[in-house]
Amino acid sequence: MTIGLSSLRPNGKLRNTSHHSDVALMKSIRARLIVFIALPTLVLYVVILGGTLSVLRASSLAALERDMTRLASNYAARFDGFLREAAAVADTAAHALALQAQPTDTGLYAQLRANVSHAPFIYGACTAFEPGTVRPGNELFAPYVHRTPSGLAEMNITRDVYDWYADPQFTWFQEPKAKRSGVWSPPYFDEGAGNVLMTTYSAPFFVAGEFRGVTTVDIDLSHLRETIGAQIAEALDFVILDRDGRFVFDPLPGRIMQKTLAQVANESGNNQLAALIPQLLSGEASLAIVDRWDTDERQWVFHAPIATAGWTFVTRSPESVALTDVRSRMIFAILALSITLTLVVACIAFVSSRLTRPLRRLTRTVRAVAEGDLDARVEYITTHDEIGALARDFNTMTAHLRHHVERLAAEEATRQKFEHDLSIARDIQRGLLPVHQPKLPGYDLAGWSKPADQTGGDYYDWQTLPGGNTAITLADVTGHGIGPALVTAVCRAYARASFPNGDDVGRVLDQINDLLCDDLQSKRFVTFVVALLDPQTHSVRLLSAGHGPLFFYRAAEDRVESFIAHDIPFGLAPEIGYGPPSTLDMHPGDALVLITDGFFEWPNLQGEQFGIERVEDAVRSAANRPAAELIQHLYREVTQFIQGSSQPDDLTAVVLKRQGDTVTRSR
Repeated sequence: MTIGLSSLRPNGKLRNTSHHSDVALMKSIRARLIVFIALPTLVLYVVILGGTLSVLRASSLAALERDMTRLASNYAARFDGFLREAAAVADTAAHALALQAQPTDTGLYAQLRANVSHAPFIYGACTAFEPGTVRPGNELFAPYVHRTPSGLAEMNITRDVYDWYADPQFTWFQEPKAKRSGVWSPPYFDEGAGNVLMTTYSAPFFVAGEFRGVTTVDIDLSHLRETIGAQIAEALDFVILDRDGRFVFDPLPGRIMQKTLAQVANESGNNQLAALIPQLLSGEASLAIVDRWDTDERQWVFHAPIATAGWTFVTRSPESVALTDVRSRMIFAILALSITLTLVVACIAFVSSRLTRPLRRLTRTVRAVAEGDLDARVEYITTHDEIGALARDFNTMTAHLRHHVERLAAEEATRQKFEHDLSIARDIQRGLLPVHQPKLPGYDLAGWSKPADQTGGDYYDWQTLPGGNTAITLADVTGHGIGPALVTAVCRAYARASFPNGDDVGRVLDQINDLLCDDLQSKRFVTFVVALLDPQTHSVRLLSAGHGPLFFYRAAEDRVESFIAHDIPFGLAPEIGYGPPSTLDMHPGDALVLITDGFFEWPNLQGEQFGIERVEDAVRSAANRPAAELIQHLYREVTQFIQGSSQPDDLTAVVLKRQGDTVTRSR
C-alpha cells in the first residue's frame, strides 16, 4: 500500500483513517478471496480429484506394466548374462587347450577345478577328448570335476559310466563337433556322472585345425533359485520354459523337465493359462494377467526371452502385490488434494495481509543466492502454507546445493589425485621396460608396448646372463589396468631374479610359475614366453607357457613359421614341469617375432579379427626392415584393418633379427 505525504501527521505517524482503511481493505480481500477463490476451488477440487484419480490409475497401470515388463527383461538379461559368463569359461578353456599339443592330466584337472570355482552357479566342468587323440585305441577319456556337499570331486567319464561318444541321447559331444561351435544342450539328467538335472554348454577345440574334443560347463537346473535366482532377487517367484513349453525350472521340482505348461493348464482345467502359452513362447517381452496358476489369486505374469539358451523367463506376482504401489499413489493423491484444499480454505483469511512480506524476503534471498552467496537463508518465515513450504524447500535446496558444490570440489580433487597417481604408476611401469639394447653384435633387437588403459597387463624385457647368453621375455596377464600392471611387475621381478641363476630354461619357468601360483588369485593367469639367445652359436632356445602363436621368419625360404605354446600359462597349477624348449638356428636375415594376442584378436567394425594369417603376411612383407620398423609396420597394418574401432587389449611386441646379407627377393 502506497502512503502519500498528506497521510502523515506532523509527528510523522500515520493517520487513524489509514488504519481503518487497512482493516476494511483486509476484510474486503478476505471476503473476496473466500467468495471468488474458496468456493470455486472447492468445486474444482472435487472435479479435479475425480479426474486425477482416473488418470492416475490409468497412468500408474501403464507405468506398472512398462516397468514390470522392463524388470522381467532385466531379470532375463541377467539370467542370460550368467549363462554367457558360464559359456565364456568353456570358450576360454577351449582356447587354452587349442594351444596345448599334449595337455597333462594334472593340468586338465587343475583347469577344470578353476572353471567350476569361477562362479557358484557352475556345477561341473568336463574336457572330453576325441578317442585316439590322447588315449590309445577307442578308449574314452573325459576328465570331469563337479560339486558335491563335501567339495569338488574328480572323475573320468568312461564307458563304465556311460558312452557319451556313441549314445545319441548325449548331444553335448557330437553336436558341437558337427557344428564346430559352442552349443547349449537340451536339459537332461546326467546319471552316473553329475547325477543332477542339468544343461550343458560345450565348446569344441581344435589343434592345428583338427578337432580334438570339447570342454564343457554344467548348470544345475534344480538349484537355479539358489545359484542364480538368489543373485537377482531373493524372493523372486519365477519359472523358466524351453522352446516347447517344458519346465526348465519351477518352484515345484517334480515339474522340471517332466511336464509342460500345457499339461499343467490341462490338469488344472485352466483354459486362460492354456490360451496364454503362445504369448509366453513368442520370444517377446510382455505382460499377461491370469487366474489360478498355482494359487487362488489373480496373478500378473511378466515374461521375457533368455536369448542364449532359447528359453523364456516368467515371473509371477499376485495382483494385490502388483497394484500396491498404484493404490498407494491414489491414496496419497487423495490425501494430498484434501489436505491442500483444507489448508487453502483455512489460510485464505490470513494470506492477504501476509502474502507480500514473505515474498519480498524470499526474493531478496533468491537474489543473494544468484549472486553466489550459498549461505543465504530465508529467515522469519515460519508459516505452514505454500510460501512457508517454498521457503523451507528453498533453504533445503541451498543447503544441498552448497553440499553438492563442496562434494564436487572434493571429487574433483580426488579425481586429480587419482589421475596423478595413475600417471605416476604408468611412468613407473614404462620405466620397467628396457631402454638400452644389450650388446649383440650382428643382431637387431627391438621392443614396443601400447596398453589399452593408462596401465597395461603386458610387458617385455631382455637381460644379459652371466654366461653371455641373452634372455628375451614377453608376458601377457589376463585383463588390463592397474591389477594386471602390478602382476606384470611381480612377474618381471621373478624372471630377472631367476634367469641368472640357472641354465635349464624349463626349471626356471617352473620356479617362476610356482612363485606366481602362490601370489595370483584363481581368476588370473599369465602367458609367458622366453627366447634364450646364444650369440656365439646363433641359436635360440624357445619355451612358451601358454603364450602363442610364436612367429619365426626364415629368410632363406622367405616364409613365416608359427609355433603353438609348449604348456599351460603361469598361475593355473604348480609343479607343471615345463620343457624341453624348442631350438631355432638364426641365419642371416632370420627374425623371431613375439607378440601378444592384442594384435591378431583386434576386431574391425564388422567384428572380424585381424587374425594370424594377416600377422604372418605383415611380418613377411617387412622382414627386410630393421626390427623397430617391422613392429611399426605390423601396428600400421592392424590399425588400417580395424577401421577405427577402439583398442580392446594391450599390444606388446619384441623382434629379434639376425643381421647379414641374404638373397635378394622381390616383395
